[in-house]
Amino acid sequence: RAASFLAQRLPPCKHIRIGNKRKVIGFFGSSGAGKTTAVAKIAAGFALKRKERIVVVSADDRRVGGLDQARAFAHIIGVALECAYSEEEMADVIGRHDQAQLILVDAPGCGPNDQGERERQHRLFAAAGVQEVHIVIDALSSLEHMLDIVEVSAIFPERRLLFTKTDEVSRPGSMLSTAIH
Repeated sequence: RAASFLAQRLPPCKHIRIGNKRKVIGFFGSSGAGKTTAVAKIAAGFALKRKERIVVVSADDRRVGGLDQARAFAHIIGVALECAYSEEEMADVIGRHDQAQLILVDAPGCGPNDQGERERQHRLFAAAGVQEVHIVIDALSSLEHMLDIVEVSAIFPERRLLFTKTDEVSRPGSMLSTAIH
């Protein structure tokens, strides 16, 4: 009965769909939430199974080793990797890849109190023409932190939740509460 009650309140799961038009997706979340790994897994799923033209754009100018990690993932997967740290660079990168079917924008970590970085990422995503933003949340975070991230992400259009590290969670209550919220 409890499972049925919760299932009725959860939003439906939406898969990433690629149609005839290019899809541009941004990834937003706190530092260490798993954005780069999530981007790599999504890119690999499309690149290996469907042979779509995939481009990963790293906008992470904060984390030491972040670009090296993204380069390693892109090389293994066999997808293009670009860097763009300003709105002008982002527009240029997107323009150079007009044949790409899926562009994944990996943004730097942004905590719930970092309004300046959140606004910068909003501008970067706008310059990229992002159609949906995946709010990446570490499933081991507290409920309060999860809700804070969801709340501050309201500036982005078409948001989706993407929980990482779910295999390490023994009590999923925070994830369920956040998804229902």
